[in-house]
Amino acid sequence: MPMHTVSLPHDIRIFVCVYDERYTGKLDVKAFSDRLWGDIYFNEKTRKFTRKEADPSTPRTFVHFVLTPLYKLYSQVLSEETDNLKATMKGLGIKLKPVMYKMDVRPLLKAVLDQFFGPVSGLVDLIVEHIPSPVENAANKVHCHP
Repeated sequence: MPMHTVSLPHDIRIFVCVYDERYTGKLDVKAFSDRLWGDIYFNEKTRKFTRKEADPSTPRTFVHFVLTPLYKLYSQVLSEETDNLKATMKGLGIKLKPVMYKMDVRPLLKAVLDQFFGPVSGLVDLIVEHIPSPVENAANKVHCHP
């Protein structure tokens, strides 16, 4: 199933917020988001970020914290093994009705991703962050002439 058939958040901060809510509650979202781009690696042993890979098989942080967990979540839903999926959903705090486990894969995946990530708001978040509010920007738009 292609990724474009299911809505995913378009802002990396959504992934960071999911980690923060589910695991620590103490993350600096901006700092962690910045570490997900480029040649930065996470050392599992020291639990620190570094620009040098600990060994050649170490994935970059984006792969480690975003792509691999997303791939695992997709794989679980697509595997159609209901018992394993129920255990995974319970561990992630995702509550599905029993009838939902019998749904076709696409609607089931959408339901799981909706609960895991919450409402897709990446575009709205970007607009709010980068476009000034009309009230604040009104002075820049209106030119008074004496």
